[in-house]
Amino acid sequence: MATDELVESLMDYMEAAEIHPGTASCPFDSTDKALACSGYYFSETGAGPFESYSAMADWFDHLRYSLLVDLHMNYGSFKPHLYPMFDASHPPVLCHMDLNMRNIIVDKRGDVWLVDWGMAGAFPP
Repeated sequence: MATDELVESLMDYMEAAEIHPGTASCPFDSTDKALACSGYYFSETGAGPFESYSAMADWFDHLRYSLLVDLHMNYGSFKPHLYPMFDASHPPVLCHMDLNMRNIIVDKRGDVWLVDWGMAGAFPP
């Protein structure tokens, strides 16, 4: 399979991925119950679970506020325009969150498989 075909297949997957409107933000189980978030965009101890997208936005805005206080207290810096508030104007989208070559498999027929969805969830676009 050529690289451009692989990229096209992955783009088709992304376009086909839709989030059920009632789904909570972050990872969720088969019943749409929200689970705790972990990974790059969240603290080392995790965050949530968030029962709504609004609750996730509030958590990120609180994190932003804490960062601004820390920058001001430790460095005398206060530039809030460099750290915008969470933009909740777009609904969450399904994100794999660990997309790399070892999680993309091309079988003998040329079908593309995305594996290891352990970090996936509904996140901001």
